[in-house]
Amino acid sequence: MMTTLNGRLDDPLAWIGSVGDDQYRAIDRLYAPYDTVFVGRVTCEEMASYWPALCRRMSEA
Repeated sequence: MMTTLNGRLDDPLAWIGSVGDDQYRAIDRLYAPYDTVFVGRVTCEEMASYWPALCRRMSEA
């Protein structure tokens, strides 16, 4: 999932030809030191239904 500064939330494959696993790992490494990521209202509203399920899966792991 990718988001722009203006709040567009979309599948990265809709923007570019392909995103490799190595690119996702690089993104994960960039965010790993942080325990908080600031998102805007639009992103928050669009992701609200996804986050509770993710939190449940992470707590079960």
